Amino acid sequence: MIFANTRYLLVALLVATAEAFAPAATVSRRSQTALSVGYVPDGLSPAEYEKIKKQDRAKAGKDLGRLGPRGFVSRSMQGWQEAYERGETSHTFAPINYRQQLKEKKIKATDVPYMVRGGKWDNSDCNGAKKQKWLKSDK
Repeated sequence: MIFANTRYLLVALLVATAEAFAPAATVSRRSQTALSVGYVPDGLSPAEYEKIKKQDRAKAGKDLGRLGPRGFVSRSMQGWQEAYERGETSHTFAPINYRQQLKEKKIKATDVPYMVRGGKWDNSDCNGAKKQKWLKSDK
């Protein structure tokens, strides 16, 4: 009798543990309510934010190359190394607070490295500046 009760108990425990590892049955149904939430920045109404988004979409795609390759001319590494070995150039770093110093006319635009100012390495983008010479390896 004890053996039969133990057998039933063992079967019941096995079934219970097997159900614990089985995935739960899910009932899938669609919601009948429309989703009416969205991101609106604090301080704006949804209409104001939609107006701003339309303006941004109208601007998108314009002025893509404004600061791109048309305004920036780089020098070849070989050309820079040759000029560096001859002492014609050196490592350049942007002066501290260079924007303010440019406004106050304490420094010239040529004192700011061309990569920082988005210009040309030979200073041809700066008015009145002495243009640096190109080497054969620069071209």
